[in-house]
Amino acid sequence: MYEFATSNKIIFGRGAFESLLEETKDIGRKVLIVTGKRFLKESGLKERLEGILSANKIEWVYFDGIPSDPEVRLVDEGRRIARENGCNFVIGIGGGSSIDVAKAIAVLFDKPLKTIDYINGAKIGKKGIPCIAIPTTAGTGSEVTKNSVLTDPERRAKRSLRENVVIPDVAIVDPELTLTLPPNLTAWTGLDALVQAVEAYVSKGSNPLTDPIALQASILILKNLTRVVEDGGNLDAREAMSIGSLMAGIALANARLGAVHGLAHPLGINYNIHHGLICGVLLPAVIRFNIPIVEKKYANIYRALEPSSYQLTDRDCALRLLETVENILDSLKIPRRLSYFGVKEEDLKDIAIQSQNSESLRANPRSATPEDLIAIMKSIL
Repeated sequence: MYEFATSNKIIFGRGAFESLLEETKDIGRKVLIVTGKRFLKESGLKERLEGILSANKIEWVYFDGIPSDPEVRLVDEGRRIARENGCNFVIGIGGGSSIDVAKAIAVLFDKPLKTIDYINGAKIGKKGIPCIAIPTTAGTGSEVTKNSVLTDPERRAKRSLRENVVIPDVAIVDPELTLTLPPNLTAWTGLDALVQAVEAYVSKGSNPLTDPIALQASILILKNLTRVVEDGGNLDAREAMSIGSLMAGIALANARLGAVHGLAHPLGINYNIHHGLICGVLLPAVIRFNIPIVEKKYANIYRALEPSSYQLTDRDCALRLLETVENILDSLKIPRRLSYFGVKEEDLKDIAIQSQNSESLRANPRSATPEDLIAIMKSIL
């Protein structure tokens, strides 16, 4: 038995941002706009967004400056601002962090408890107010996922608010909004999307509904990630990365992830490493660990990528996929050793222990003990 949930409406394509005019026509009279520190102003998107809202006679309040690893308290602050200003819907526009905060504010808008209580297991019930998600990166897929990833500073851990009602009501994905993303963030967010696609395809939760989506996402990203970093103005590559990221988000929301994400969260928090970057660093080592269990699925990805490889064995194709991933990392000049980020051998046990409560780790196709995780990290130390 499988469960499959995604946004009520997904609008994808070049110029899709303009569909916001129609989508906000009858949704409410005042909106909380949740976004990052600079993108809206620097990209010129702020004026376009405000023009659309003005055309529909909608007032707005900004909740901006959302950092890359938002703490739980920011959601409570945003909920307060939204209530005090009488907002009746939320727009999350930016990277995955801004959208995650927007989703949490919307779903918990009228709830009595603090955000941390719902992360700790309190039931959300019905959604508070509608949420429209507009990603400006091709990476997290947060616009179609049912979890909001937040940092709990007391536990020094990333925690998730996770229920189907967290999924945004409308996802507007316009590849043109990613054109100004700098090369390093294009690479790092793209690596996040790649890992999400591959992990969703091989996870314990993968199923006949998610497999075609995750497989196609993997192919699109593997073919276009290097292209889009080398030429950020290549709109065809930007479009392929945007649809790949969107599809990866749909797949992971329903199939879950794996050991890369299980380890990436504690490593990212403890050493202040961008999430997509550390995911990319970890991916080859986790593929090596998983090959004995999901060799066939890794082979499927490589065969779809290189149709002429059908005469090769599953083992050979799986290893060639690993080589392809490593070549991409090298072409993007991604550091390949954890020591580059300050990780020391004596740290590995604590990182392995911190990862044990991860839902992603539990979905990894090959069960991994703390000792296994230490060995994975030591292999790339």
